[in-house]
Amino acid sequence: MRVKSTMFGGADRTDAPLPPPSRVDEINSTSTSIAALASTIDLYSRLVFPLLFGVFNVIYWSVYLNLSAPTNEDDFVFFD
Repeated sequence: MRVKSTMFGGADRTDAPLPPPSRVDEINSTSTSIAALASTIDLYSRLVFPLLFGVFNVIYWSVYLNLSAPTNEDDFVFFD
């Protein structure tokens, strides 16, 4: 890019190319992608964890109540 300099008599000079992006730019880019990933994980966890909790409870209590033998008073033997 050519820029006309007004300092030293208006001579033309060629600017050096822009420096490569700094490490700060890379970190900002990385932190943005990490934030997007975290947001996606939060979205899925808000849906998946309650669903799995409900499924687990239905299965757990179904198994628990079906495997536990019902107790009747006739099952107990009282000794005098």
